[in-house]
Amino acid sequence: MLDFEAKKISELRVGKGLTVQEFAYIVGTSKQAVSAWETGSTLPRVDTLLKICNRFNVPVNFFIFSVHHSEQH
Repeated sequence: MLDFEAKKISELRVGKGLTVQEFAYIVGTSKQAVSAWETGSTLPRVDTLLKICNRFNVPVNFFIFSVHHSEQH
């Protein structure tokens, strides 16, 4: 199972020295949306995630991690 790692948006933004408002402007969204992504309240749409990846030259899997569940019988 794959899961979205919300803290990676904050890490990327802070690592680039951007405020929430600046990041939102670059991505073409609101600062409220960016804040919601960073806290994990909501997730960016796929097209927005791809835009983030393209603008900041990071692969999609930068934001994704694998969760392994072991089945118990």
